[in-house]
Amino acid sequence: MGKKGRILLLDDDELIVSMLARHLGKEGYATRILHSSVQAIEKILSWQPDLVLLDINLREQVNGLDLLRELKKEGAEFPIVMLTSDDSREAAIKALRYGAADYQNKPFNIEEIKIAIEQLLDSARLRDEIAYLKQSAANEQNKSFIGKSPAILSLIENARKIAQAGVSSVLITGKSGTGKEVLARQIHHWRF
Repeated sequence: MGKKGRILLLDDDELIVSMLARHLGKEGYATRILHSSVQAIEKILSWQPDLVLLDINLREQVNGLDLLRELKKEGAEFPIVMLTSDDSREAAIKALRYGAADYQNKPFNIEEIKIAIEQLLDSARLRDEIAYLKQSAANEQNKSFIGKSPAILSLIENARKIAQAGVSSVLITGKSGTGKEVLARQIHHWRF
């Protein structure tokens, strides 16, 4: 597996994809090449790439825009960069409207492609990290106190007051397993 990520290339021009794969491999990416749209959706989704480079103008019944739309319908969240020799604005707009992350005209500069890939992968990693952190925070919020006794309700009320007062440090004591850490996290959450 490539250290930098997994990139799938789908283009019926063997020269272009082999050149791209060679350059990306030197950069530390794992690459897989497809030359046909036949069963491309299944192959792409089963390999789980971090990014796809997809030619718009495949010489088959299914073109790149159709594959792009189908991948998005299947829930593909990885960035898809469309490659084309058609430099019309209409094609670019259509690709972006269908969910492409970027659009590169052929012939392209390999350094520009590398920069675009790095930026897209960095953005995807940040998006994944934010989603993970949000989920972790939500899971922590779900670890709340169980109980409705007067003692628990009083404890929660006092903890809220401490948090709202902005006290810089709080000493929580008690036996092991009584929820001291849960209380500390809750105070911290209420404070910030």
